[in-house]
Amino acid sequence: MPEIIDTHTHFYGAEFAPDFSEAIRLSREAGVSRALIPAVNAGSLAGMDEACALAPDFFLRMIGQHPTEMPVDYEADLDLLEKELFGHPEKYVAVGEIGLDYYWSTERKAEMNAAFRRQLEWAKARSLPVSIHARSATLDAVRAVREVGSGSLTGVFHSFTDGEEELRAVLDLPGFVIGVNGVFTFKKSPLPELFRRLLPIDRLVLETDAPYLSPTPFRGKRNAPFRLPLVLSAVAEVYGLSEEDAASQILATTRRVFPLV
Repeated sequence: MPEIIDTHTHFYGAEFAPDFSEAIRLSREAGVSRALIPAVNAGSLAGMDEACALAPDFFLRMIGQHPTEMPVDYEADLDLLEKELFGHPEKYVAVGEIGLDYYWSTERKAEMNAAFRRQLEWAKARSLPVSIHARSATLDAVRAVREVGSGSLTGVFHSFTDGEEELRAVLDLPGFVIGVNGVFTFKKSPLPELFRRLLPIDRLVLETDAPYLSPTPFRGKRNAPFRLPLVLSAVAEVYGLSEEDAASQILATTRRVFPLV
């Protein structure tokens, strides 16, 4: 099997408790060598530590505050995350999952932007890549990246589902790539045609966002890293490559964006 790295999976939640070890075994058999797990706030760190203790050679940690998982006192939560990152830098390969989400509500828009920019500053200070969640907010997220550290920040716009304008904006950021997951395989997804036209294969990485966004034909079921070969196969077909060649190019991109992987 071609080697694959899952660059974004919440593989430490209750959804995996019944078959955690089996899911890791199946993922390894599917060619997934490592999985990057993002924090969503300080409360998620304990679960990430437990997962890493059980499979230290499989999981790699990111640290950050998700825009829809901000506690009421989000600044205190950020203080805890900042203390953890700067106190134990060896534990983390990236800052994430951070970003903006205007899809559900814009009520906390100002707070989201403040938190996002603060965490971008951490990444810049530590020379770490970022994993960005930008739902209905990509252009604002790109603007923040430019203003905080255009040319110095790198990372992934994870689970990209926007259109041409947003894709071009991300591609204009040097050092940033697109995270591709099961949405790419959905029957009515416009992403394959959009990416074929505009996204060079060396500007994408693979992810699951598990337990969400299972690829076809498992849409609606719990996702896991062992489903990534289905996404790889779809990407290879769109780009007219063998799965081995596509995997090799994507793996090189992944290790370029995440140097500690």
